[in-house]
Amino acid sequence: MHTLNAMALIAHAVHLADSNFVGDALMEACRCASWEDRQAVLCIVRSRPELSQEAHPTPEMVLQALRGMLREPLQ
Repeated sequence: MHTLNAMALIAHAVHLADSNFVGDALMEACRCASWEDRQAVLCIVRSRPELSQEAHPTPEMVLQALRGMLREPLQ
């Protein structure tokens, strides 16, 4: 269930970013989420190959990787 909630939070963050939200869209999307849901988001972010080599990815890099993930076809 937390993974499903995390995906919804990620989709909301991408929507905020695409709507020119000022600030960290992922942080804003997760602001009221449960600890477990935030942990699930973190696991998804860390699993992205585009970010695996980055010690400190910027919020823009994270959102770019997540945006790409949301556009990937399901297998």
